[in-house]
Amino acid sequence: MKKGITVILVYCLLLLVCTSCASLGIWMHGEQYFVGKTENDLIKYFGDHGVELSNKTEYDKVIRFCNQIDTLYMDKTTVNMYKKGTPQCVFSLDFVEYNDGCLVLNGRSHYSGGTSSFGKVIMPRHSNDNAIIKNELNRFWYEVKRLKAVSTSEQDARFNNTPVGSWYFMYTKSSEYIYHGGNPYVKEPPSNIPFYHYNIWRVDVSSTQKATTETEIAYVFDLKHLTYYDAKGRQISLSQALENEKYYEKQGYTRRLTKEGMTVDAYIKYNKIVKIEKQ
Repeated sequence: MKKGITVILVYCLLLLVCTSCASLGIWMHGEQYFVGKTENDLIKYFGDHGVELSNKTEYDKVIRFCNQIDTLYMDKTTVNMYKKGTPQCVFSLDFVEYNDGCLVLNGRSHYSGGTSSFGKVIMPRHSNDNAIIKNELNRFWYEVKRLKAVSTSEQDARFNNTPVGSWYFMYTKSSEYIYHGGNPYVKEPPSNIPFYHYNIWRVDVSSTQKATTETEIAYVFDLKHLTYYDAKGRQISLSQALENEKYYEKQGYTRRLTKEGMTVDAYIKYNKIVKIEKQ
């Protein structure tokens, strides 16, 4: 039993390898790949013995093979105009607030220096940017009022009411806590301190195009079995297939025919394919 299963598996594997090689050869050389091959090679690739056509005297036989599937796609492209806002920062203020009340720009420490060398301790220097930051905060709120900047919660309405080619201003405030390692020389313990961000943005409003394409399948035609199918794989008649095509054309769709597989006539002599024609 096991031996029989092994033989079947080996056969299937060889068949798969042969089919893969044929597919690669066809991809590289087209139907002419089969010239010089045998009738059996065509049977393996197409999965059947084909249909023998009327014989021509100079050949032993002529066989038509087919695995072609034609699919008629119907495409409809719609182009819509959209407004787009492009922000550019025109004011930025970033600072941290330490536990002793010091405000310092851009998150730097409020102590500088502080080293120990040969038993001598050099005490760190303390500084802050309180005055600068308070002035900048006042300027921030002044600019918000002057520019009629809106908050983030109001910006959707402002964006919708701003015409293309114009602009508006928006302000943002945010903060997060960052870790501060402290300073052992002044017995400052580690802690989490707030880092504040104040920004004003100019938002330029422009327009952009966006194309969307809808695709439907009018029908699928199996040339081997001369059978039509709809998009759901249900068999339909030729008249129904043409009706589907007209239905989408009336709605502005354009047709796009794709072909998979092929239909070929193989001219065979002495069991060799001496000529092959694609239909």
